[in-house]
Amino acid sequence: MAKSRFHLVTLCFLGALALVATSCAAPETDRPLYVESSFTDEEATAIVAAIEAWNYAGREYVGENLIDYRGRWTDQNGFDPNADFNDGRSVIYRVEDEAAYRQLTAGLPGKTGGLSFGEDTVVFTGVLQAETYSHGEAVQYVLIHELGHWLGLPDERREDRTDSVMYWRRSSSDAPRLELAPSDIENLCVFYDCERKP
Repeated sequence: MAKSRFHLVTLCFLGALALVATSCAAPETDRPLYVESSFTDEEATAIVAAIEAWNYAGREYVGENLIDYRGRWTDQNGFDPNADFNDGRSVIYRVEDEAAYRQLTAGLPGKTGGLSFGEDTVVFTGVLQAETYSHGEAVQYVLIHELGHWLGLPDERREDRTDSVMYWRRSSSDAPRLELAPSDIENLCVFYDCERKP
């Protein structure tokens, strides 16, 4: 189900211009992903819901799951960004430590609830604050966005698409975006061969 070679080159060129592409390979479907075991049950439930939102879109439009959730994973040596990122295993890590947060977000403007680092994703549970929804919804809100990046989608910057889970900015007072918007599906179909269009 890969796009044509010409289409991929075009996407990679455009992605490089927009600083969104890290690879010019066709996106994989059913990519294996683990969740670090230190997440609370509430947080893990929220993560599974975010994964399922993307998988539902994958089944509906691409014809298969986009993410192969493999369950919880325990890092025997504790989380170490120097050793754990891009080590061949895709993991969602939980970072609560303020020093680790500062190290990983150095140079970024403002606060962020999560980041994607190549094959890995980090949720900064210590800085997640929500004025109008639960901690679990805050985790899901951050993760549905970061999983979009993990799947290859860029931030959505159009002001008429603020309902997108990929919209580039958020506030702790925003209503959580927990479901994919039509624009998210449109963007998904740019990077993946959709069997049907939204």
